[in-house]
Amino acid sequence: FQPTMFELLLQTFTLFSLIASLCFNIILLMLIQLSESRIGNYRKFFFCSIVFDLLYALAECMLSPFYYTSYGICVVAAMSGFSTTEPMIELFWMLWMTLFNDIIIIVAHSVVYRYAVVSRLLFLKDNSAAIY
Repeated sequence: FQPTMFELLLQTFTLFSLIASLCFNIILLMLIQLSESRIGNYRKFFFCSIVFDLLYALAECMLSPFYYTSYGICVVAAMSGFSTTEPMIELFWMLWMTLFNDIIIIVAHSVVYRYAVVSRLLFLKDNSAAIY
């Protein structure tokens, strides 16, 4: 089996995406550790998000998914060069799809959490005279 130039480019791109994800998430983790007192409980949420992002990047690198869309259809195919056995591709495919859905849920929860924090602060600011 000789991979095509497109497959090699896709695998190289996903490998660089994994390396970039590792670098940026490690920097984010260090920033979270340094500003521990100001973040509070949101720190745990950030940590969870970082773990999911890293696992997603690893699964994407192992799969190298290719997307094709046209007139009402969407095809996603694994163009993996790293995991060549079918059970490994199935494992990373399930992991990738699960993490994709989980990351969507995490993003939605972060929006709701930030909205609740801002609303609470605005509520406390507007009602500060009534509290004292």
